[in-house]
Amino acid sequence: MDPLVTISILSYNDEATIETAVKSAALQLWPRIELIVFDNNSKDNTKRLLAGMKERLPGLRSAHLSAHGVENAEFRFHILESKENIGFAPGHNRIIAMAKGEYVLLLNSDAGLDDNFLKNAMRVFAGDERIAAVQGKLYRLDPDTEEPRVDEATKKPIIDTTGLLMLKNRRIINRGQGTPDTGMYDRQEEIFGADGAAPLYRKTSLEDVKICLGARCEYLDEDFFSYKEDVDLAWRLRLAGWKAVYAPDAVGYHQRGSGESAATSYIAIMGERRRLSKLSKYHAFKNQRLMQAKNDMPSLLAKHFFRWFPKEIGSWFYVLAFERYTWRAFGRMLRLLPKMLRKRRVIMKSRKVSAKDMERWFN
Repeated sequence: MDPLVTISILSYNDEATIETAVKSAALQLWPRIELIVFDNNSKDNTKRLLAGMKERLPGLRSAHLSAHGVENAEFRFHILESKENIGFAPGHNRIIAMAKGEYVLLLNSDAGLDDNFLKNAMRVFAGDERIAAVQGKLYRLDPDTEEPRVDEATKKPIIDTTGLLMLKNRRIINRGQGTPDTGMYDRQEEIFGADGAAPLYRKTSLEDVKICLGARCEYLDEDFFSYKEDVDLAWRLRLAGWKAVYAPDAVGYHQRGSGESAATSYIAIMGERRRLSKLSKYHAFKNQRLMQAKNDMPSLLAKHFFRWFPKEIGSWFYVLAFERYTWRAFGRMLRLLPKMLRKRRVIMKSRKVSAKDMERWFN
């Protein structure tokens, strides 16, 4: 029997995109799906739309699978509601903890999947029991047309992500982001980690790297609230000896709210940063440093010193000079640092790879 896959979706005032995400999840040509949507106290029409889909989607999925010859199908659809916006990590953590599936797909509410996404992604896991995560090829979705954005020069669809790439200066970018799909990413390959828009995880790997301080356990770091949780999880999985693989035939679409391109020059990076909201800049700056405090290895930091130190000095100078609203992140970082160091001890205690093994993932 095919394994059950749990699809986790968070919603918060997502009336413009939630139907696309939920419908694409329900219509996957994978026979056994548990779909759980967690609403973070939306104030728009999101809850009403979800209620309508809960009525329509079981029948729609049944007809869709029958038309494609998929038999022995199973579909469970649950909607959870919060009385407050508890954030990205806590919402997904609640779903992961209750998930019945052997695999868990975290799908953004502004993303959508090709009908064969799960079928093609699940094939990858069969090749190696140490594969924790599968990353699909996501294209940039045009919110006006709900079609992939196309590069005017090449007439090719624009890539949103083919997985996370960690640079030696500790900047994290999405491979291929903002570039036309000219065939550079048509090969299945191992990558640093899966981007948070539509990562598919083996649940046992998530259980392996979850962090428990006392009675409280977490898969995604709940102190981050939003931003960098996916990178932090990818890093922890790597340290624990798990793998992430990119599957080009697992196709999806994403209306990314930030990061138009995989910028690497400082001028381009500043341009990208100016597109972020103030709240996003606050969390991104704070969480980058907390993530490094949890996961980085002293020997690699020393080896990459002349890559990350100038970038770090430049980042602090930029924030101090041009982003006064981000200053409050300093105090929050200091308050969280002792807790991050306790989490670090848990992570390093279960580390299974050497610094040499990790170095290959820093570009």
